[in-house]
Amino acid sequence: MVNVSDTTALSNLIKPGKLHYLKEIFRKIIIPKAVFDELLPLKEYGFDLDEIEKSDWIRIETAETGLLYAELFKKPDLGETEAIVLAQQIKAD
Repeated sequence: MVNVSDTTALSNLIKPGKLHYLKEIFRKIIIPKAVFDELLPLKEYGFDLDEIEKSDWIRIETAETGLLYAELFKKPDLGETEAIVLAQQIKAD
């Protein structure tokens, strides 16, 4: 099963140190580069992102920009836009 995540799910699990729950449920997560960029400020508050940066079960990919990207970017933020586009691009479950 291929799963794409946006920022909210990841940040809400990183803060209490429970990111491993996603691995137990999904085994593999793909996140857009924009989502990773949105998580980076957590480092300034002392949260460890090593589990994402060095993970073998979380992969960071770049979403293709095109018509869907342009249309969606008008509404949600960049991370959500890329998560939706990437999920469609890789035919995520």
